[in-house]
Amino acid sequence: ATTQGTGASGTAGPSGSGSTGVTSGSGSTSSSSTGSGSPDVDCTAAEGSVPALALTLVTDQLTQPIQAKSAPDDPDRLYVAQKSGEIMIIENGQLLPTPFLDISNLVDDDGPTAEQGLLGIAFHPDYKTNGRFFVHFSSAQNGDDSTVMEFKRSASDPHLADPTPVQLVLEH
Repeated sequence: ATTQGTGASGTAGPSGSGSTGVTSGSGSTSSSSTGSGSPDVDCTAAEGSVPALALTLVTDQLTQPIQAKSAPDDPDRLYVAQKSGEIMIIENGQLLPTPFLDISNLVDDDGPTAEQGLLGIAFHPDYKTNGRFFVHFSSAQNGDDSTVMEFKRSASDPHLADPTPVQLVLEH
């Protein structure tokens, strides 16, 4: 299959220590896969395509990272959402010890093989000035309802979010 990325992207994979690594990279890569039940598909890159994908291990100290992204106008911080309900920050290549936001008490995470948990984070386009961001998760309080809540960065510390939701955006 062909994989293409631009900028930082979270990729989970085994690291040998029981934890999961987060990598970032850009470009594209291709490989041909033939296995039992898989069709023989030619995924050879077209001529003139972008260079091969290069991955760099950023950290292997997280458990079940599901998304890694930078906020608008904030390229020095990588926010990593973990399935359990924590959002961690990697700043200038270093994992900060304190979660940016921990909503594990709100998140229904039925273990490593279940689909429930923290599902994603999205930053408001004007995050730099208003500090607003949105979190999508399976709700522990409402029977696995898919929930989107708005939160805000702490006024006193950009490495922390205010744990009190600004508003419930969607519950389904």
